[in-house]
Amino acid sequence: MRYLEKYPEDLMIVIRSAGERTKALCEQIVRSQAPLSELHVIEEKPFLRAVKKTMQLGSESSGRFMLALDADVLLYKSALEYIMYEANMQDYDKLLRMDFWLMDKFRGKAMGIHLYNNKYSKDFYDFLSDIDDQEYFIRPEGNNFLRFAKQTNLRYGYIADKIAGKHDYFQYYSDLIKKYVLRYQRCEQDGILEENKKLFREKRMECPDDSDFVVVDEVFKAMSAGKNTDGILQKLGIEEKKPIDPMECALITDSLQAYPVMIQERYELRDKTAEGIKSYKNLKTFFRKLYHPNSFTGTTAIYGAGELCELLVAQPDIPVCAVIVSDPPDGLTSFHGIPVITLDKARDYGVTNIVIASIAHAEEIRRKIFTVYPENTIRIFSPEFV
Repeated sequence: MRYLEKYPEDLMIVIRSAGERTKALCEQIVRSQAPLSELHVIEEKPFLRAVKKTMQLGSESSGRFMLALDADVLLYKSALEYIMYEANMQDYDKLLRMDFWLMDKFRGKAMGIHLYNNKYSKDFYDFLSDIDDQEYFIRPEGNNFLRFAKQTNLRYGYIADKIAGKHDYFQYYSDLIKKYVLRYQRCEQDGILEENKKLFREKRMECPDDSDFVVVDEVFKAMSAGKNTDGILQKLGIEEKKPIDPMECALITDSLQAYPVMIQERYELRDKTAEGIKSYKNLKTFFRKLYHPNSFTGTTAIYGAGELCELLVAQPDIPVCAVIVSDPPDGLTSFHGIPVITLDKARDYGVTNIVIASIAHAEEIRRKIFTVYPENTIRIFSPEFV
């Protein structure tokens, strides 16, 4: 928890609730990951009022960052550490907000966590105060955020590297019905209605025993036919879910531990030439200057066997256990006395860090690592020119 321990006073958190089945669990997970940070749980309707309250709380806080998430979000292990890491890697004074990915049960990868620059919360709150709570926006937070960003000429960035948690899992059927009535309207507005109808039909067929998909598919069918969604559960013969009990809570929490969010370090090379790379006589010191002293805690492998790899293996304080090569030539079993292995053998060597020692193919290698190790248990250090 390096980044949360270093910056607890920088982070305030607002959980927005509308009676979600996972409200208490969402709060429990957040508190476990950020016990020293300021935390507010609010219940305001309509959602525009909740957005206003969020900005009001931000404007009253001394925290540098404000994390806003809804109570239907369940964070993966170390998600808040990852979020704070990414925030502190940015020149955040120039950003209004950063958004983080979630795994949505029905739609796949989707945005759903917002990290606001609290420096602008008061201005955004004043902007929202002029809007009537009952004024209709299909996306109350997103629509008004974009209007405010344009008016103030501020920018915001998306962080697309990692999925930080789950969204819309374990919810009440009644909440899913309300939500997917609105989702239908959004899909219609965005011109992706037919695509989503097909998606939900396929989900229902793939998971016939999961009533969540049955309910959502029926909502879209009713909306398409111009019918009222009242009575869908009775029609389907489905009883509403009971509140989450302690046993289910423990099972859900355990399942989330299987998805640690992996921090991805990037080292910067300002000179792209071979001579420029060789000029880093002490690459260990270069790494230490940019990152926390414990960056290389654990067992490290290097991906690639070029000049940058030679510089790295020469550093006695970086514990390199293997060099990874995609397709080792026959007879190549070691590199400067270090075993040469393929990527799929990294776990056999207990690898916890992989340093990408290829400049031209860094992104391609990152994708390979994520494909072989989708559970995100290996930290990646990848080159990035600036």
